[in-house]
Amino acid sequence: MIKGDPKIDALTCGEITINLMASPKALHVKAAFVNSETGATHGWTTGSAWSEVVWTRVTELCEALEDELAKLHFSSHEAASTAALAGGIGEDLESPEGFDAPPV
Repeated sequence: MIKGDPKIDALTCGEITINLMASPKALHVKAAFVNSETGATHGWTTGSAWSEVVWTRVTELCEALEDELAKLHFSSHEAASTAALAGGIGEDLESPEGFDAPPV
């Protein structure tokens, strides 16, 4: 192993993957270690465990995205519901006894 002084002075998100249909919901991030003066990337890191603050902001992002998409596809629309996003689509598909119909 070689030790030294790192040339990195910043961390920046490069890729974000969000799956709100997964159970549990998933958010994976790939970030770069960079030198802000040269722009050089010196390595990558990932993350997949997040606080409630992050999930709240993901929900806000999803609401904004849905609003933008609704403007493209509907002549009129209502604002996104935070409650509908909180648990994902599964609550709408399940009955108390399980799925109403077998998977296809």
